[in-house]
Amino acid sequence: MVSVKLSSHNYFLWKKQVLPILGSHNLLGYVDSTIPPPQRMITSQDGREEINPEFLKWETTDQMVMSLINSTLSEEVLGETIVFTKSKEVWDMLLETNARPSKPRALQLRHELQTIQRGSDSIKDFLRKFKGILDSLVAMDQSPDEEEKVVPHLLSHELRLQAVEMNKPSGSDVAFFMQRDSSNNNFRRGRFRGGRS
Repeated sequence: MVSVKLSSHNYFLWKKQVLPILGSHNLLGYVDSTIPPPQRMITSQDGREEINPEFLKWETTDQMVMSLINSTLSEEVLGETIVFTKSKEVWDMLLETNARPSKPRALQLRHELQTIQRGSDSIKDFLRKFKGILDSLVAMDQSPDEEEKVVPHLLSHELRLQAVEMNKPSGSDVAFFMQRDSSNNNFRRGRFRGGRS
């Protein structure tokens, strides 16, 4: 369902994928407090304290939501959520860590932007990571430098050039078509000469 797992630099891209999933299943209320937990204990008709069945239903769904969110996190981020027991706690921690404007966070993102390396990533994957960091900076009202804005355009251009190169016929294909075309021309000339004699 989610193609991009949450890492330290793609929160807004991740959130854009997760919100529609929660919304389409009427589960957003578990992370935005519009579906709060019912009272845990109730008094039965005979005066005894017992667990509220409605709370148990809510808790079951909440655990499912938390499991869904956790399944979309990278290993490094998942390690930060192990102390939480409710989906809203996980959601709020991810929001606080990744989306709240803060100088240290902005400095961290700029450092990632300046030191990011392609390594073994494809151009497409590297471009996605780079744009994820840029989007995070923009969302924090930290406008990227002009040089930083140029990089995605250069990478996109290189990606298009690669696609063009991949679609070009190979040398053997060109030779085959030229040879076939030459054979067809010789055949047509032979028929033409034969028709006149």
